[in-house]
Amino acid sequence: MTRSGFAESLGKLENKWWFDPALIVASSLLTALTMIFDLLSPIAFVSLSPLILVLMRRTEKGKKGFSNYMTAFLWSFVFYMTIYHWFWYLWPMDFMGVSIPMALLLTLLCWIGLSLLQTVGTAFVGLIFCHAYKKERMWSAPIIFACAYTFLEFMQSLTFAGVPWARLALTQTSVPAAIQSASLFGSLFVGFIIGLVNGLVALAIRGFVKNGSRFACFVRPAALALAIVMLNLGVGMTYMALHDEKSRGGFKITVVQGNISSNDKWADNSNANAINVYERLTLEADAKEHADIVLWPETVLTVAIKESPHYETKIKELAKSTGSVIFVGAFDVSETDEEYKWEDYNAIVAYFPDGSVESGSYKKRHLVPFGEYMPMRSVLEVVMPFMTELNMLGDDLTPGKDSEVVSTPFARVGRLICFDSIYPELARDSVSDGAEIILLSTNDSWYRDSASAYQHNSHAVLRAVENRRYIARAASTGISAFIDSEGRVLSALPPLKMGYLTASVFPHSERTLYSYVGDVIVLPCVAALVFFVCEKYVKSGKNKNKKPKN
Repeated sequence: MTRSGFAESLGKLENKWWFDPALIVASSLLTALTMIFDLLSPIAFVSLSPLILVLMRRTEKGKKGFSNYMTAFLWSFVFYMTIYHWFWYLWPMDFMGVSIPMALLLTLLCWIGLSLLQTVGTAFVGLIFCHAYKKERMWSAPIIFACAYTFLEFMQSLTFAGVPWARLALTQTSVPAAIQSASLFGSLFVGFIIGLVNGLVALAIRGFVKNGSRFACFVRPAALALAIVMLNLGVGMTYMALHDEKSRGGFKITVVQGNISSNDKWADNSNANAINVYERLTLEADAKEHADIVLWPETVLTVAIKESPHYETKIKELAKSTGSVIFVGAFDVSETDEEYKWEDYNAIVAYFPDGSVESGSYKKRHLVPFGEYMPMRSVLEVVMPFMTELNMLGDDLTPGKDSEVVSTPFARVGRLICFDSIYPELARDSVSDGAEIILLSTNDSWYRDSASAYQHNSHAVLRAVENRRYIARAASTGISAFIDSEGRVLSALPPLKMGYLTASVFPHSERTLYSYVGDVIVLPCVAALVFFVCEKYVKSGKNKNKKPKN
């Protein structure tokens, strides 16, 4: 078939009612799969192109804003439903003691509810695109899409409903060279590059279909897309080749993975069992390769550790016998201004070899909604009282407010707990407050050996590159890992395996550009969108006011 014949056939397909939805679904599925399977990461640079092509064509045909919003809504909903498929690993929620029908209802609410919350925001990319794009400056389509998508990814992290779990940058964490630019302007910048390249690929496809292989219409955008990808990779590879952090002094950390499931975590004898498992693994690791710091996962003990003399004494004795600083995930409490009222925290507490304990603790700053606290509790208790069953703790936890960087003889240590690690600003705050390495404790046992565990670990990779800090990650059932300052996973324990890892880490005191400026890339993105929208409507207004010549 000749190119003209291909274009004619494609033109007929474009008029079919099912063609645009089919392109949208294919685009969303491909993009989601790049976040699930590492081998598909290169596809992320083309998988968004069908969505952009559909938005371009619909806007040129005069489709209204709501119509384009719903087009992007379809893409977003399929995308998030695919990403969050791992909510089914909660089934049948034995650890919560709910009935089978209630477990089914809660699982569906988690899966569909979070997908819808994310979709409502991301779908604005269609609305923004149709108000900023016009056919006369087709070259602007890649910029508009990249700016709009980057802006919306940023907005996702601003409220309890916003969960920046599926950022485009996550597609590239298996290719360290591709994400080194995150040290300049963060993971949003990596996503911007992916969006921009997809837009250029869309222009190249459109140019080929409409005008053949003419340089201006096809070769130029394709070559520019390739150049951006190669430049980003080249800069990353150059940095990694020239950077030698091992010339500085390092020290050893052990991360312990007890593989205690959610079903067992809340049993009557869970704390006694947990302390025995983690004590034994810590002693085994110390006997083979003594570490300076030992990290246990999130809420290893489901009690307020400083209010539990029996368990605290055992940990103090363990720190003395091993000569290691032991960081323990547990709960902590503090008295409020109100009499007889206490605040509960998900915390990490440091125990030192001399028998001392840090005076405070690191308290989880970004709590999981519906898991650790109930947003709009008074409303939900009336409208959907069964939703309160999602919070196993009964009462809401209190979020921490500070980075609580702690000094050790080896480095100043920043800490994150679980959900904290998907919010870039929290790691950046720790580095701003002097953290030279970052310890991350998490409990991903709810989702067993699903894509969730791997995606969550990928967020830690991005935090490491953004701030050029080593990250030691201890997870209850996996993935426990060591990640270097260039985003390479040095070693990892897979999910559902009991064990420990010991590795040398190298503290950094230098700061990246991103650690100073944060997500400043959002500002030029917004400025560009405002410019394109104003330019479009100002010119259209002038054209309407022109009087026809006699």
